[in-house]
Amino acid sequence: MNALSPSQAASIARGVYFLLDQTVSEAAARADLLGCEGMFSVEDRSRFTGRSGCLSVLKRLSGFGYIAEGIGKYQGEVLVVTRGTKTAFDWLSNGNVGLALGPGGHYVHAGFHEIWKSFSTDVAAFLRGRNPSVIHCVGHSLGGALALLNADYFTSLRVAEVKLYTFGSPRVGDINFARSICQRVGEENMYRVFHCADPVPMIPMFPFFHVPLRAGGYQLGNGARGIFNKDAHGMVESYIPGVRDQSWAALRNRNLSRDGR
Repeated sequence: MNALSPSQAASIARGVYFLLDQTVSEAAARADLLGCEGMFSVEDRSRFTGRSGCLSVLKRLSGFGYIAEGIGKYQGEVLVVTRGTKTAFDWLSNGNVGLALGPGGHYVHAGFHEIWKSFSTDVAAFLRGRNPSVIHCVGHSLGGALALLNADYFTSLRVAEVKLYTFGSPRVGDINFARSICQRVGEENMYRVFHCADPVPMIPMFPFFHVPLRAGGYQLGNGARGIFNKDAHGMVESYIPGVRDQSWAALRNRNLSRDGR
């Protein structure tokens, strides 16, 4: 099965933010593009909500993504997209840097896992009775971490072939998690895009690891951004222009050229 192109995946990772506090219908009425138009069918029932925060009194329910069936050349495929950090409650989840058993049975970031659990039943309900050929998991920042947990869940159930696309994602799990999911998803199906000046992929530190372990990912150049730059984390400011009109092969070759290989 063909992967989404870098530009397609980036547009999808950006578009899901429009569903934070509005329905799919409301987003369409405002001409907010989700990035998957003409590829996947998204309806109001496609959107799912999740809870972020800490403790029972410091949590908020908000739109965290959508799950949709493919149309046209993508018929028989499924797209699951999750958004990144947008609220103070999301930051509380990000700061919960404990360990919890993830959907695949290995240790992952506790805060990310709590958010994932809050919408996992909606994802499971959508897939009930369906037999997709491939599931595309997409996300930026915190959404990239949640996309990785979705991929962990789908591959642990052997639901379908999974392709994972993340932009500026933080580290999610320990070394056993990383080894296990690399084996189940396949490193050739993992498209991790990061900017070398983006601070988010640099956290959290040990014992968390990025995936894929061997391939490393698709690094975007530094330009004039400096060592650390918050704009390097933005989809509009950094990732969308950084991958525009590029293929995965071209991005990989650019990395190899930069490394002198």
